[in-house]
Amino acid sequence: GLTAAEFGDSDKLKVGQDVIAIGNPEGLDFQNSLTRGCVSAVNRSIELNSLVKYIQTDAAINPGNSGGPLLTLDGKVIGINTSKIVLQNFEGMGFAIPIDTAQSVINDLIKQGYVSGRVRLGITGQEVSSSNSATQGLPNGILIAGVTSDSPLSGTKVQKGDVLTAIDGTNVSTFQDVYAVLAKHSPGDKVQVKLYRPATNNPSQGQSYTITISLVADTGQTQQ
Repeated sequence: GLTAAEFGDSDKLKVGQDVIAIGNPEGLDFQNSLTRGCVSAVNRSIELNSLVKYIQTDAAINPGNSGGPLLTLDGKVIGINTSKIVLQNFEGMGFAIPIDTAQSVINDLIKQGYVSGRVRLGITGQEVSSSNSATQGLPNGILIAGVTSDSPLSGTKVQKGDVLTAIDGTNVSTFQDVYAVLAKHSPGDKVQVKLYRPATNNPSQGQSYTITISLVADTGQTQQ
């Protein structure tokens, strides 16, 4: 018997506009809490390589608020509360995903169970970070453990044990780096992929090589 909330237009938000956040900070003990604040900024970037631009608010957002709505005073949902900066010298730094960004994802998930338009490489592996690259004799990147049969890398010279170091001219050292580059592309786009082939007896004496591939659609394989 509840009335569904209406979506607002997050593109029309103005700095200083009053907003409220609803959620369950710390779970059931403080469920259905409401906090009030204002829009501190729009189009904020809070994660390296993230393509999402966030709404910044000083409405209190705490663990348990994530996934709850950020609303205008007339009850329109204009954001999904997601995170805050927790540092000793910071206060009132909460962030929400704009509803205009979230709505297209929501509609795709309801309709087909995955987000359309995304692409994938079809590999499994592990990150080679700066902290362990020296000991392993490998460059920063993704150490490939396997390639799926429908991967655009399948049938190329890429093999298990190679290190993926760059996509489309952008260096990658984490899976988040990879996803950030892929998010800029659509199925069928051609990109250059740079890899490193370690030498058998001395990994640091290997060679780099580059191939061109056509990206394939992610129809839910990496979105679960």
